[in-house]
Parts: sequence; C-alpha cells; structure tokens
Amino acid sequence: MKKTVTGFILACSLLLSGCSSSVQDTLQQKIVESLQKCVEQADPLSSNPFDYMKGIPYRTVLMMGQDAVDVLLKCHEDGTFHGVMDYIAMYLVW
Repeated sequence: MKKTVTGFILACSLLLSGCSSSVQDTLQQKIVESLQKCVEQADPLSSNPFDYMKGIPYRTVLMMGQDAVDVLLKCHEDGTFHGVMDYIAMYLVW
C-alpha cells in the first residue's frame, strides 16, 4: 500500500511538472508575440524607447504579473530577446 501511494504521488508530481512546463512555454509564446507587436506598432523612426510602451500589447504583458516577470528574466538570460525587445522586457521587469 505504501509503495502504491508513493508511486501515485510521484506520478502526479511528474504530471504537474510537465503541465507547468507547457503553461510556461505558452506564457512565453504570448509574451514574445506581445513584445513583437509592440515593436511593429511603434514608429520605426522614433528614437524614444517609450514609444514602444504605449500600446495594448505592452499593457497585456504588464497585466500578467509575476509569472511574466519570471519568463522575461529567463528570456533575457538565455538571449531570446535582442535590441528593443530586450529593452522593453527589462523595463517591464523593473
């Protein structure tokens, strides 16, 4: 009985960690898409970085809260973002 319960707990924890990973990947995909929209919607000739932070996609990521912060930091560390997208991501974290 003890082995069965231990096996069940182990199986549940493995399943939950797999779900957490897919949720994290989905959240990362939404964040990347939103930041890409921020870059696309801004005036490409603008030298003001805050012009990229005026739209709804920026506010969408901002409203995701702490979960978004974790993903943004991970993406910054592994080099997912470059240039303006990295700047916007770090401003969101700040």
